[in-house]
Amino acid sequence: MTNKQEIQEEELDQVTGGTITYTWDGTQGSIGINGCNNFVLLNKSAFVSYYKENKDTMSEKNILKNLMAQGIIRKP
Repeated sequence: MTNKQEIQEEELDQVTGGTITYTWDGTQGSIGINGCNNFVLLNKSAFVSYYKENKDTMSEKNILKNLMAQGIIRKP
């Protein structure tokens, strides 16, 4: 089993890999990297669309930053 470490927003610039993970309850969810879901996911379909379009050209940290800038995710 992998040890998980919580990532604070100010530490996102240090992230160089990982997998974006999320949960969804039908109206809202959480999202982050490697199971450390530190952000609230507000729009699953917008996230999925953005992720599919950018996963091959952007890092996970940049995807999360852009999702926040677009209002798709937010700090809790």
